[in-house]
Amino acid sequence: MSNYKTTAHGGSHIHGHFGGISAVFGNALAQIGTWRSRSAERRQLAALSPHLLKDLGIDPADATREAAKPFWRP
Repeated sequence: MSNYKTTAHGGSHIHGHFGGISAVFGNALAQIGTWRSRSAERRQLAALSPHLLKDLGIDPADATREAAKPFWRP
């Protein structure tokens, strides 16, 4: 299969698989960003005192359970 294609306008361009690779790479970077944010948020949640959790309306047991989750688990 050739990577050389003629366009509808009579021109030509190289048509390769880089679009798919860059999409996969972009998705992977986005996922890593999500994991990093989730991990940081859980560390911050774990650092809150029971008094602050109560002020926020969060049950300390729920906060402990959430903070204990691994970063890849939503």
